[in-house]
Amino acid sequence: MPSPSEDHEQSATTLARARRTTHFDVSRCTEAAGDLEFRAYGRDVLLAPNGSEVPMAQGAVSGALSRQRRHLVALTVDGVDPGSVAPLCAHDVAIGYRKRLASLLATEVVLAGSVTHQLLDELPVLNLITRYVIRRSAQARQVTHSGHADRIGVCAGWRPGGAAAVSVLRTGQPAQSTGPPAVPLEELDPDAVWHAMPDLPPGSVRRVRSLDVTRTPTGGVAARAWFRDIAVTEGGENLVIHQYALTCGVDGAGTVTRLDVDPQVLPYDECFAAPGGTAVLIGRPVAELEPAVRSQLRGVSSCTHLNDQLRSFIGLSRLLPALAAERSSDRETAVAARSA
Repeated sequence: MPSPSEDHEQSATTLARARRTTHFDVSRCTEAAGDLEFRAYGRDVLLAPNGSEVPMAQGAVSGALSRQRRHLVALTVDGVDPGSVAPLCAHDVAIGYRKRLASLLATEVVLAGSVTHQLLDELPVLNLITRYVIRRSAQARQVTHSGHADRIGVCAGWRPGGAAAVSVLRTGQPAQSTGPPAVPLEELDPDAVWHAMPDLPPGSVRRVRSLDVTRTPTGGVAARAWFRDIAVTEGGENLVIHQYALTCGVDGAGTVTRLDVDPQVLPYDECFAAPGGTAVLIGRPVAELEPAVRSQLRGVSSCTHLNDQLRSFIGLSRLLPALAAERSSDRETAVAARSA
């Protein structure tokens, strides 16, 4: 039978939870014609066993992206000197962006694994979301755009012979996929803790994420990551584009022991084959997930959005120390109680 101190430690590590939530919005720019604007915010909180919510960190970024050239034309990062992030601007976010971001991380202008890092890491995907916004807007005006054929073969959803690829080759446009209405976050999980988010205007896209981390009684880590992309139609309806949930188990040595992927909403049937490729990550150190995702999960066996979801585990490096501090505090409390 476990001792009272062991029981206390088990209950504390089971209930104490570190949580990160972020949102990234992109919409038509209200001031600069031809550009898209983005605003993003995120925070880390510690959800203590007694139900209290302890703020740990937050971050925010905003800026504008050229529609035609996909270049960053403006970028503001809260708490960071504008000149420090200038190297990220005036470049195509689809080419070399993360190498430039890595240079900022190396100089600690932005801390690796921080909320701000997570938000800035989303920008290459903003390129894909931007295309989606442009395509929806163009279709509403019955304008035709080409250039989608270069995506064939980049991921599971765009595999040769799949619905998207066949449609592009026949019509010049991807097959249309209308996702389900977006259930409000508070209805998906009434117990989840989210930060406040503004309403979105028509023609906007939002990516929202959560990452929950707990310590297990055996000294390992249990993590759950979830994300959803929604698009707001011209009529104001919120529709889901992508939605994934992932659970990850890490042992005391920092090795990934379990990785379960739940693809909940995806645009094409072919997309649902992508989770099978994640088996190559089992047995790797969690600290090496990011480079492993980049090198191993590519082409038609991968999903761009699943890869980014796996990359969101970079937040573990910031969330885990808070849990360690909470557990140390609980131990000290238990010792003090026994000594009183």
